[in-house]
Amino acid sequence: MRKLLLVEDDRDQMEVRRLLFEAQGFEVETAATLETARTAAAECAPDTVLMDLRLPEASQGLELVRYLHTLARRPRILVLTGWPDAMRGAPEEAWVETVLEKPCPTRKLIAAVARSVLALMAAVLLPAATRSVAFELPSAGHAVAELTLRSPKAQPRVPGEVLPVIAIERPGAPVHHLTLAAGAAGAVYRVQLGHLAAGRHTVTLTGEGFELDASRVSLDDSAMQRHAPVLFARANTLGRSSDVPLLMYAEASRQGEFTVHEYTVIFSNEDGGTSTRALMARWGRTTDIEYIYRVYLDAAGQRRKAIIQTRNHQDVAYAGPFDGDHPLLVPVTDNNMVAGEAPTAIRYQLAPVLVDLSRESREAVMDRAPWMYRAMSEELERESKLRPFGTVDGQKISRPENYLYVELKSRQTHARVAVRVRLRDEALWRASHLGRADYAIERSGWMRSTVELPPGTSPDAVAEIGAECLVDVPSDRSKPAPAGGSCEVEAISKVFFLAPGGPGPSLFRTAAPRVIQAGETAVWKVR
Repeated sequence: MRKLLLVEDDRDQMEVRRLLFEAQGFEVETAATLETARTAAAECAPDTVLMDLRLPEASQGLELVRYLHTLARRPRILVLTGWPDAMRGAPEEAWVETVLEKPCPTRKLIAAVARSVLALMAAVLLPAATRSVAFELPSAGHAVAELTLRSPKAQPRVPGEVLPVIAIERPGAPVHHLTLAAGAAGAVYRVQLGHLAAGRHTVTLTGEGFELDASRVSLDDSAMQRHAPVLFARANTLGRSSDVPLLMYAEASRQGEFTVHEYTVIFSNEDGGTSTRALMARWGRTTDIEYIYRVYLDAAGQRRKAIIQTRNHQDVAYAGPFDGDHPLLVPVTDNNMVAGEAPTAIRYQLAPVLVDLSRESREAVMDRAPWMYRAMSEELERESKLRPFGTVDGQKISRPENYLYVELKSRQTHARVAVRVRLRDEALWRASHLGRADYAIERSGWMRSTVELPPGTSPDAVAEIGAECLVDVPSDRSKPAPAGGSCEVEAISKVFFLAPGGPGPSLFRTAAPRVIQAGETAVWKVR
């Protein structure tokens, strides 16, 4: 965990900042005087110090800066002061990373500390080779590169450790990044390099484990690429291995006179919102798949309207900021809702893939990039969200390979659907909803769920699969539950276990639809 030392002689301001940065995921120490600040810095070895200059005199603040500079493990120093002139021109100014003038907006303060953390990460995580890769483009256009993870080092699985970050740099363009979220060779990340002229270009990579060659750079001048969002890391994930964006996909449709592109990001997890147990029951994964941006284009391809999904899952109009046609978005909640607010230091320029989800669930996008299951599992382990099979421990789950994954298409009317599984030689049914009606699925369409099974269960051991229909649970508990309802299971398209390389072969798929009433379970024999 990142360590931050707050030095402030105004107790009220110090308490407000302590709460603010603890909410952002920092381990915070505080000090109100020069003496206590010196002691705290020596004992807790902070990564960053955010300090007032007048303690109560500016001379004491300058003395603290000099002391911090003498430490064997020098922290990065940010000064927050109402008297910036006392710092300007002083010799100690050279040892201070940033001087912020009071009053300082909260967003600006968080962004400054986040940049400091990223710089610290870069010093630790990116000492490796910086190499340049040249490529030729036959014509001008929007360049997309594929970066393939090869021979990766073992990924950290201990809370507090951080994943490697790759910096991608092209002359005249902002530096952008990738976080290596999967400890498996073969993970392929698609990134945008921007609009480039015809001819020879160079991209510089700083970090280890990626290969990039000319055959993996292509031109894509589609409106989908031109309007794809730029996404910054969430402020409270900097310096942590949490909620990493893995892949972006886009869906295209027509709405009246407009062509609509909707962009969705698959994150490695979510720190807030749906619990881990509910994610497995209701979505069949613990990644976080969130639509973040929708753009409406006229016949000339010009943006006429833009929508983002922001706090409380609200769709709101988006007016900027933009980089060209790319909206600049940053997640602002622990379940990765976005806004156009102060950017953080890590910038992701993922190149979206176009998908058609009319015949499958959005989780199927993960099936085509199976390394994401490895990233999902490793984050669960790093964040201590796993527990032994068959036990109950808060919202923790069993290892993902202990679950049977079922994809189905179902239409609910005043009802919810859940999945049941029976193994051979057992007079026992196991259910996805864990006995909770609110863990069953009320939405209609393509969906995915999972059922926990004993470790090592083989595909041959699965005897029957059931779809259970339950009365709907109103979100407003003051309203009475419906007297009945129905579920029309139109198809079961995939039933699989996770193999080392991703989803294994499907065990079963249905043919004819079946309609069941609330309180009933339809059963299919697997073999």
